[in-house]
Amino acid sequence: MYNHIHSPHERPEHAAWDGMVLHADDPWWQAHMPVKAWGCKCSVIQIDADDARRRGLDVGTAPPERMMTYTNARTGETQQVPAGGDPAFNYPLGGRMDNLGSLLADKIEQAPATLGSAAFKTAMPSLMPLLMQGYTAWVNAIEAGGVKGLGGRRVIGAAAPEVVAGLTRQGVLLASAGLSVEQREITHLFAEERKSGKAVDRSWVYALPERLAKPDAVIHDATPGKEALLYVWKEGDRYVRVVVRPNYNLKGKTFTNAVRSGQVVERGNLQGKYMTLLDGKL
Repeated sequence: MYNHIHSPHERPEHAAWDGMVLHADDPWWQAHMPVKAWGCKCSVIQIDADDARRRGLDVGTAPPERMMTYTNARTGETQQVPAGGDPAFNYPLGGRMDNLGSLLADKIEQAPATLGSAAFKTAMPSLMPLLMQGYTAWVNAIEAGGVKGLGGRRVIGAAAPEVVAGLTRQGVLLASAGLSVEQREITHLFAEERKSGKAVDRSWVYALPERLAKPDAVIHDATPGKEALLYVWKEGDRYVRVVVRPNYNLKGKTFTNAVRSGQVVERGNLQGKYMTLLDGKL
């Protein structure tokens, strides 16, 4: 039985559900089992058939679902949220762990670069499996063409402390250590893989968070007007290069380090007067 409790943050939907009795396996609970909103004090009271009879209650029918569109102003993520719930609570029963990797990565991106970088390095052994779980599902959906409600951008890692410190010595102060990629870049990487011998392999796209966490080298390309971080891995006699734009302005005062492309290149493409090795070796 849904038990509505008054609070300063009253939701009219919750008040309307007060006293509603549904079977425990009714699918409605998947989206509405309290708590599903900030400040909500509602709960569920478990009753059996005898309890229901004594209270004069009958098992009812779940109300029609009404969905609301929510867009995260910072990340661009758009999702459908059941009315009466808040986006941060929009996960199925037992499903909060599925979102934990993304939530922690977002927090790391929002922190100052030195703190976020150190936090990611410390948490990486336990965080990476969670991050990969959500990222893989996201990329699967993008490749299949069904991306509605999944969001336009995802945080997939953080620059290592050595990279943050190296950039600081170069006079580049990162606003955030977060590494992120937009849906359109994933789509572009898949498209290039189908038509170009110099594109990164499909398996690389799926392994991108793990790869970015363990590059062979990270190079600062200070070419005027084209500044980038080059994440590099040796593959035979050539190199895989992922280009990241540092301090990429998402909106207003929000910044990230954005994955912009990936290619297979020669060693000479990684050397030049504007190139500085920040971490690792070629």
